[in-house]
Amino acid sequence: MPRSRTARQTIDPERRKRARRNAIEGLSQTAVGLVAGIALTIGAWFVLYDLRARTCPPDTFVFGSTSLGTLLATIPWLFVGMFVGFVGMAFVIGQLPRPAAPASTENARRRNRRQWMSLLLKAIPASAVLAFFLSSYGAIAGFCAGPDGVSFKRTPWSATRTYQWTDVQGITVICYRWGRSYYTGYLLTMSDRTDIDLYNMAPSFDRGYPMVSKALHKGSYVYINQVGASCNSSLRYVSRP
Repeated sequence: MPRSRTARQTIDPERRKRARRNAIEGLSQTAVGLVAGIALTIGAWFVLYDLRARTCPPDTFVFGSTSLGTLLATIPWLFVGMFVGFVGMAFVIGQLPRPAAPASTENARRRNRRQWMSLLLKAIPASAVLAFFLSSYGAIAGFCAGPDGVSFKRTPWSATRTYQWTDVQGITVICYRWGRSYYTGYLLTMSDRTDIDLYNMAPSFDRGYPMVSKALHKGSYVYINQVGASCNSSLRYVSRP
């Protein structure tokens, strides 16, 4: 027997209300997960910065990672933070009062929640172990620039190369805006055509640039300035050593 129009009018608002509530809960979990993931990723970057400072010789005046090293050392923590945020928000949502629902619906909801939480609780330690491994591996890639020259390890699996400051054949300073993105770099082109970006970690570069400039002052190299008017970093103030 078909339901009456009155019954449909009574049920549909409740269904819409539950759908709206589920959508809000899903969005809140996603938002909290993303915030937690981004926060943990930023924290991983500061840990990487500290590790690079500690692994370089005491007389190093500029240190940094590489694009690949930074990626391996930070991005995996985004997923760890997201999983932690999802679990935390799911727990909070589970404590909130919910409108009465049929027993079958409530049982299915509890079953789905348990499965979801079980999956996330397994994902957290697994992703944390993987992130720790990748971070430790990625942190060994990078460079240390000191009075005697630059030691450089492009990737975690490559050999470390050591260059003298006299090996610098070219300097390219890049700083401009393209759309919503900024492109920055202080690239040293070495005698074997290897490029080393000393601006990888801006705080280290800003502190050590006067000593870099002094080390390069007597060198012979090609200097290319690509600093645009839209540059908003310290690179707009550097000049040819």
